[in-house]
Amino acid sequence: MLELDKNKPYSYILYTVFSILFLLEHIVKIFDTTANFRIKAILKLTLLAILLVFTIFLKIKKEVFFFLIALILCFIMGQLILTEKHSIFGSDLLEEVKRGDIYIIVKYLYILFFVGVYEKITFNENLTERLVKLFNGFMIINTIFISIGLLTNLELFKSYPYKNRFGYQGLIELAGESIHLYTIAISLAYIIYVKTNKYGLLLLFILGGVLLGKKAIFLYLILLALVHLVYLKNKKGLSLIGVLALLFVVFNKFIIETLLKIFPFWQDLYKAEGLVTVIFSKRDMLFEHSIGYIQANWHPLNYIFGGIDFLSFRSEFGFFDLFLAFGILGISLYFGFIYKYFLSKQT
Repeated sequence: MLELDKNKPYSYILYTVFSILFLLEHIVKIFDTTANFRIKAILKLTLLAILLVFTIFLKIKKEVFFFLIALILCFIMGQLILTEKHSIFGSDLLEEVKRGDIYIIVKYLYILFFVGVYEKITFNENLTERLVKLFNGFMIINTIFISIGLLTNLELFKSYPYKNRFGYQGLIELAGESIHLYTIAISLAYIIYVKTNKYGLLLLFILGGVLLGKKAIFLYLILLALVHLVYLKNKKGLSLIGVLALLFVVFNKFIIETLLKIFPFWQDLYKAEGLVTVIFSKRDMLFEHSIGYIQANWHPLNYIFGGIDFLSFRSEFGFFDLFLAFGILGISLYFGFIYKYFLSKQT
């Protein structure tokens, strides 16, 4: 009991910070979408600072600390090897922070700090349950605002305001974040469905995800459907998907043209660049741009440690951007951490 009391403040602080983060998502979307140094960014940095302090007081495991230090060193080494023109250390560091070139390392290290702290909080099952309920509540409210956006056609709630493209993301500010949040929400709701056979929340979040109007969600739902059919060992369902895939191969031109009529926004891009560019929303072009930069500017050691100007050259492919940030050594360490603390515990 004494151990529980000792760890309660850490639980309360983490829960409070996450509550403010979710609440602020709504406030910033309505009142502050153009600020250069956003309040949200400041709060996220505050959360990181809190986690840093917690790592000291809670004495996180040495192996987690090793992963953190190793990845930070990879990032620094990669930047130092770059020419002064491209390295964040070759220009005004404060300006680089504002532009987001420092935030890229913060983004990838968040999960390591969080896991290191979270596993040291005794009896954290209760905190997990409370955070999941908080997150689900936030996503339910946002899905309601998505529905309001669909019914009222308000630009504020659209994924692409003032553009001729379908999609509503409610009160979530950034398009990329909306995909991540709904992917997580659908995954958690699916776990609840598997355990309890209650599917109301799952259907609600799938509806919200579909109304985002983003291809990534549809690809994720197809993957989830496949996982579900494999989980159920449903041979008829898998056979049906196989038949549909075969029909798409045979009638792909007709299907693509029909979809482009339904979603005319992509017609010009399809004619100019082709199907691959449409599927990846121009990310294949950003990928090629990043490859060109690597070939022209990277030292052989950059392949080991990474290093790039992310504002100008990131590809928006998560795994590849991870490689750009930390190189082969860093990405190996990162996946090693993910396997040890997530995948290996599922077997």
